[in-house]
Amino acid sequence: MPAAKATAPLKTLVAPIVVIAALWFVATDPADAREKDILRYDLADTVDTLVSELSEGAGQGRMTLEALDGSAHQAVTQITSGRDYQYATFSARTQTTALFNMAEAFEPGEGHRFIAKLHRKMSGNSAIVRLDPGLQAISREFTDADLDRPIRFAEARSMAPTDLIQPLPRNIEAAVELLARAMGPGGLGSMTTTMQRHLRLDRPGESGQRVIDRAILTSSSRKEAIHQVILAHSPPPGLRQAMRRLMLDVASRNAALGMDANFGRVLRDLGEESPPQKLKNFAEIGDSLQSRQSQWSATSGGAGISSTPSDAATRSRIGQILAKGGVEVEGNDGAGPSANGGPSYDANRRAHSAYGRRTFSSGVPREFSRAIRSPRAARGIAIGAKLHMPDWKPLTAFWVPAVVDDQFGRLAVQVSGRDRIAVTRFMFADSFEAAVSTLWGNHGEDAAYRENELNIVMSMDPESEIAQDQLDRILSSADEWLEDLRSRVRNSESPLDIILLETERQLQELPRGIVIHPALHGRELAWSVARVDFWFNDLERLGQEGESISGITPSASLTEAMTGAAQTWQFYERDSGIEIVEGTGSTDSLRVLSPGPEHFGVTLFAFEGTPPNSTAEEVEDGIWLLPNEQEQVQPLLDWALNNHPDFMRLNDYAEALSVLRWLDLSRADTRLIILDPDGQPGRIATPDRVMIGEVAPSAGN
Repeated sequence: MPAAKATAPLKTLVAPIVVIAALWFVATDPADAREKDILRYDLADTVDTLVSELSEGAGQGRMTLEALDGSAHQAVTQITSGRDYQYATFSARTQTTALFNMAEAFEPGEGHRFIAKLHRKMSGNSAIVRLDPGLQAISREFTDADLDRPIRFAEARSMAPTDLIQPLPRNIEAAVELLARAMGPGGLGSMTTTMQRHLRLDRPGESGQRVIDRAILTSSSRKEAIHQVILAHSPPPGLRQAMRRLMLDVASRNAALGMDANFGRVLRDLGEESPPQKLKNFAEIGDSLQSRQSQWSATSGGAGISSTPSDAATRSRIGQILAKGGVEVEGNDGAGPSANGGPSYDANRRAHSAYGRRTFSSGVPREFSRAIRSPRAARGIAIGAKLHMPDWKPLTAFWVPAVVDDQFGRLAVQVSGRDRIAVTRFMFADSFEAAVSTLWGNHGEDAAYRENELNIVMSMDPESEIAQDQLDRILSSADEWLEDLRSRVRNSESPLDIILLETERQLQELPRGIVIHPALHGRELAWSVARVDFWFNDLERLGQEGESISGITPSASLTEAMTGAAQTWQFYERDSGIEIVEGTGSTDSLRVLSPGPEHFGVTLFAFEGTPPNSTAEEVEDGIWLLPNEQEQVQPLLDWALNNHPDFMRLNDYAEALSVLRWLDLSRADTRLIILDPDGQPGRIATPDRVMIGEVAPSAGN
């Protein structure tokens, strides 16, 4: 049988006391958030993002047109100074279209001279504009003297909106598109082209451009116009998928991100790549795992599982998001209302803070390398290992979700002095978001990440009030049984064994209170870390679930190494380093390396009056560290970190955190841009207790 966490042998009359102390993890008194400006591209913010891009493009377009000559400046003022929304203010393209039609309304051919003059002006800033054959053909119609004269425009107030937006000749339409794109930041001056690329807007007898024009003409604001355009999309693909691609396109071509066109194209291509097979397997069968099934029943209404909208509900959901103005998730870092059946964010934060203060006040050192040798440190999972950084300086990091399944993604980093981006392996998005929140979320001083110090991810809490009444009843019963035993010491039935076994059984059935870092509140990772800390109690199920995901089962020798090795254990992050390996494709490989194949190690402890073996090290009175057993068990942990979804989430959390720490420690102005059109998933209940025997976290039940 695998050793139950914190279970000691029951051999003497005082054994119940030892058992209780061990099971309760030696239940004696155990003795500045950094904020970062993170740019997000989320589906919930679609309209606001597109409006912002359009406004910037329109602003730059207006400045370009006004600088053409005095009459152009006056014409632009006419179409942009009215109190009512005018079609011409929508984008650089619409402004250019309106001025062409105003010039043509003054005199046929004057619009062509306007385009030629604009071509000459913009040729100095854009080689694409200068060398375009269509624009060159228009410009050849005029001499330099023709283009030196001011353009003449009809009065805007003399023209109906339909006159301003009337269709352009085909060659002029192409010219306007190219000029508008060059005016806008990152080539986004013509948002209509970008929207048509990703949204199916064509109708029988009506082009997508006319659908957009009608939406703009009948709307009172850019936001309303974009809303109408988005809802005009006709599948396939589904609206959600189309909007994801639109958002990634907009984000990757935003000049504010400091990227050139090739860089943006690489990011878009990364989003299209597929995660490895074991992640696909998890996406397909993960909800059928026994551990995941238990999450449904661990809270009222299945609040322990995040829900994904069905395809049938996708269109209405998108519409609801837009109608609400982009507000989809309440709270900041989970600080909103508590989920059904689980502790609130504030309660979670207070519990974690109180536990951390008690731990360090008991004499546990803050230095990570020393603290992980103490059985009174994290009592669960700890991070804070050393990070060895490369000489390369990161400039910008991008989270790029997989288009095929947004619960996975990769970090892509733009590095100074390299013309290629470096990309991590695929990771769980939830683990990445938890790492972002751990490093830069404002969770209070006690939860702030501290370099090379013990940072508690989760822990058993010996002073939790959870099940305290039940514990008192069990101890009282044990006392009564022991008192009765004194009167029957000569009984051949050996009642002592019965009493001790029954007491242990009842103690195993008690829920144990746990604390979880507030950065994990409301996340799937909170459930994973709660299970990870107790999985060695059920190696058979651990192996079965891992094998169902990866197809690889741990060898019998690995599982045997854990049998009887220790009464308790705790997991700690290993030191790591970052390297960039040149790739064969369009990207390089960004790797986070640890001393072993994965990012966590384990410390094992025994509770004995005498050394359990020759290599045991006494770290506290009667508590022994087991280095030899740790070495034997590490391959089992490495297998789990690479094959079981709970351990994989934890491993991804450490990997993402290492990359983000590199960004944080390298440059104060390094940017993180999250290209995640679907946004963060809704908050779920957070567990606050665990049933040891069943490896079953629960949230307030």
